[in-house]
Amino acid sequence: MGKTHQPATVKSEIADTVVKTCARDIHLFKFEEGKGFAQLADKLISIGAKYGNVAVADILPCATTVSRHLAEVVVAEKAKLLPQLRSTDQFGVTTNV
Repeated sequence: MGKTHQPATVKSEIADTVVKTCARDIHLFKFEEGKGFAQLADKLISIGAKYGNVAVADILPCATTVSRHLAEVVVAEKAKLLPQLRSTDQFGVTTNV
């Protein structure tokens, strides 16, 4: 996705929201730098662009729904990862928590 330039006020509003989110949910300040968060944010922006101003409560799943999707997502991601691992002579694994 190409990089767009937003007004400084927009970036400042986002920074304020990240600070409040970190404080409210007890996250590290750099949580929003993660690839997973960026994927979620991209998906939410894409949905908003397609359907207009959508209430986040109407589209974010509850924890039970997420847990029901876990096994399905794991199977799909494993299917993508295994061929890559098989084609590699050596690799390492870390949780890097």
